[in-house]
Amino acid sequence: MTVYIDEDYRCHVQDGEGRTAADHPFFDGKCAAFIEAYRFVPEGRAWKREDGAAFKGEMIAPHTDIAPALMIQKEYDNMSENAADYVAAYEEGVKSAWASSLVSLRGMQKNSS
Repeated sequence: MTVYIDEDYRCHVQDGEGRTAADHPFFDGKCAAFIEAYRFVPEGRAWKREDGAAFKGEMIAPHTDIAPALMIQKEYDNMSENAADYVAAYEEGVKSAWASSLVSLRGMQKNSS
């Protein structure tokens, strides 16, 4: 998934001034709250913390308390699973309705002959 990193390597889900697009599979299927709780330092780059400690990329780490983002991600995952179930049920219903319509049409054709 494409994320947008600012000058402090914090992740964002939308492009903005001074942000750089970066792709990483770690963020695939993640909600905005989860993504925006992370810092991503790409390969070949380095980020220096306020205390002077330097971290070379590739690095993906939370930049804030991750607990709220994890709870939101869990709900997002549950909703995604439910949505997939609803889509499957809808598609099955459409197939069933289509099959019933074909049977009815064939019966009408036989009766009109």
